Amino acid sequence: MREAVDNPDATVVAAPVHGVDGAIIAALSVAGPTFRMRHENVESAGLAVKRAAEVLADLVSGR
Repeated sequence: MREAVDNPDATVVAAPVHGVDGAIIAALSVAGPTFRMRHENVESAGLAVKRAAEVLADLVSGR
């Protein structure tokens, strides 16, 4: 996970969606105010976004 400081009041978690050839074809993200996105929330949101991106990749590639 990387942390950006462009807007300290917002926290965003994102994951790439890979196509059949491995190229990134899309991205999924979840955003919220930093006061609600504490470390434990960011970790669980990151895992959920990553899994959703994997499921979407499987759907669009026909796997």
